[in-house]
Amino acid sequence: MNIAAALLSDPKVNQSVKEAIRRELAKPRTTPRIPRQRSPLELRFLELWKLHGGPEIIEEHRFFPSRGWRFDFAHVPSLTAIECEGGLYKGGRHQTRKGMEDDADKYGFAMFLGWMVFRLTSKQIKTEWVLSLIARCNGVQRLPVAAPLFQGRAIA
Repeated sequence: MNIAAALLSDPKVNQSVKEAIRRELAKPRTTPRIPRQRSPLELRFLELWKLHGGPEIIEEHRFFPSRGWRFDFAHVPSLTAIECEGGLYKGGRHQTRKGMEDDADKYGFAMFLGWMVFRLTSKQIKTEWVLSLIARCNGVQRLPVAAPLFQGRAIA
């Protein structure tokens, strides 16, 4: 049973999630992590974020240490996570069955913890998306700057 299914079937989900978070955050990290090189997508995102005056974000934020789950970027005060999804056109990890299932677990669990996860592809790492994310991090819940993102697209 995956984590999301276990949480959904547990009648005490709120309390158990809170207890699990406290336990996980109290655990020391046992293995040092070698910093990874940023992808071209992450570099482009960071460049746009800084150019448009985005608030401070944490790179490689570990939101659940025991699973090793990290977000590419996180604005912790607003619980906003940004994932730059690369390898979509080269048969990367996100296109394999295991990769997709692992990502579904990660994003589902993040949702239960209150995170809003934005998964950006190379096509979406543009000024309009970054401005919308900056607005969200600054407390704007309904994003008026997102309107240009949906021009010419039907929204159901």
